[in-house]
Amino acid sequence: FMRSSNRTRSMEEGYDNIFEGSFFKTFMGTDGETLFLERTGSEGRIVFTLHVDFFNPNGMRVRGSTSSCGTIVLACVNLPSRIRYRKEFLYLAGIIPGTHEPRLTQLNHYLKPLVDDMEKAWNSGIYFSQTACYPTGRVVRCAIGLIVCDQPAARKVLQLASITSNHICTRFSL
Repeated sequence: FMRSSNRTRSMEEGYDNIFEGSFFKTFMGTDGETLFLERTGSEGRIVFTLHVDFFNPNGMRVRGSTSSCGTIVLACVNLPSRIRYRKEFLYLAGIIPGTHEPRLTQLNHYLKPLVDDMEKAWNSGIYFSQTACYPTGRVVRCAIGLIVCDQPAARKVLQLASITSNHICTRFSL
């Protein structure tokens, strides 16, 4: 999954692989001493990106959105980039129904089951009794490494004030 490079790339040159970024080179595992992506025995390590987005199920109108639904989707970044975001490889973790987007703290109710599952997958891992390369089974640990959203959805996921708020800071909301 990780390709080693003989030289360090600059941000301007770009990256061929998400794992070349500085975040994954410093992302620590559950023990706090080894990198999450370092292999220990037969234990697998999988990193996901979390995507939350809202859309109008009735299509766009000139007068603006009249209803809004949302999706919570995970993409596995361990997959090659050419197939990572194909619909058959995405995990639809939840659908947020309704005529309007949930308010700031209401999104927590939709994210909680996913967060609970990911917490178990991080702490103790998930045991698969058999895989193609491990016929006797293996434990796989998972993590959400990135959150990819537009600004309004990112503010809801991170519980920051909306763009119409009087708090001008996008990083911290007091």
